[in-house]
Amino acid sequence: MECKNWLTDVEEILLLAGCTEEQKVQYTAYGLSGEARHWWTGKKVLLIQELGREEAISWLRFQKEFLQQYFPKILKDAKAREFMNLTEGNMTVAQYVGRFNELARFAPYLVANEQNRVRKFEQGLNPRIHERVVCFEIRDFVELVNKASLAEESVKRNALAMAVIRKRAAPPPNRKPSWMETKIEWK
Repeated sequence: MECKNWLTDVEEILLLAGCTEEQKVQYTAYGLSGEARHWWTGKKVLLIQELGREEAISWLRFQKEFLQQYFPKILKDAKAREFMNLTEGNMTVAQYVGRFNELARFAPYLVANEQNRVRKFEQGLNPRIHERVVCFEIRDFVELVNKASLAEESVKRNALAMAVIRKRAAPPPNRKPSWMETKIEWK
């Protein structure tokens, strides 16, 4: 997945620089090192044979070849399955949002529109948070995240308050209940 992130970062830089499709391929290839540079040297020869000239290697073709090499379908499928099964679990809402957004790109068909995105996220929320937001029938992802964050804070406050109450109600440690402290003298 690091290679996919790297390629996305490179593409953003190339777009800002205003590079042509041909320049994108050339600059990105120049940035490759080690095994990746050896791979591209060999792959470029094959592509030139197939396409007739180096200039015919488009940016889209480079991305396709690169991702096939360094991010194979089996890994994409594994990430898609991970997204399908994603739940908040012990993560905070903020962590869950981050993981959700990171994995959603591997299964875009599950979040193809705002309604599906909202439902998928909502279904994966921690049950105590889910029960607090589901009744609002929220249709906007950002609003759902905000409400879930507020619900998370409420759950934390309630848990803290309950812990304080339990602590006050419990007898102090290593202290006998008062009825056991009464001494009975036998005469």
